[in-house]
Formats: sequence, structure tokens, C-alpha cells
Amino acid sequence: MLGLKPIKLLPARERVASALRKAIISKSIPEGAELTLENTAQELGVSVTPVREAFQILARDGLLEVKQNKCAIVLGVTEKTIRERPMWCAHRLNWVFGAGRTEAVRAFFRAFVCNRSRSPALAPP
Repeated sequence: MLGLKPIKLLPARERVASALRKAIISKSIPEGAELTLENTAQELGVSVTPVREAFQILARDGLLEVKQNKCAIVLGVTEKTIRERPMWCAHRLNWVFGAGRTEAVRAFFRAFVCNRSRSPALAPP
């Protein structure tokens, strides 16, 4: 035995949700942008089903508003999102301050989360 651990592959919906979440948080996809199922699926190289499921995940997280199950409007990360979903934001801080993140993403979260919410649970590590 080599002592290797099994590789855990995330479902396509989770990979799509993660890619979109990162783009929304980093402002690569601006607030107010309209995302369509077909265009998003084509850009990410997946079918529309995982994109539809990812839209639902991100809508639940407060990052998107789904319209007629064909498109979604980017709500972005707002003070309301942070106040209503502090655990969501706290988990995302692990991603924001992890290796390989741009200083722009870190600066945005420092300014937005630490200065606006004043929540010790959301302070960067």
C-alpha cells in the first residue's frame, strides 16, 4: 500500500457554485450583472443542469436572485449578506485569506467585513 487517501471529487454543481462565488466575491462579476444558464454553462464547459443547481445554491447564500429559472441577477456581497449570514461569511474568510488569493480580494474583505460589520466572528485570522 502507498498510504494514499482517496480523492474526493466535488459534484459539478459545487464546482460551478464555487467558481461563481469566487468571481462574485472578487467583483470579477459585478453586482447587477445578469447571468444566463446557457452562457454560464458554455463559459464553464458544463451542461445547464449544474449551473441551474449552482444558481439555487448561490441564491440561498444571498449572492444571486434567480429569475424565471433562466437567468440570475448578481446581488454581490453586501452588508446585509454579512449581517444575515455571518457563518457563511466566516467560512468564506478561510478562502479569502488562504494561499493564492489576490491582495485586492483580501483588501475588499478587510474593508467591508471588518470595518462595516464590527463582528469579532468575522475578523480576519
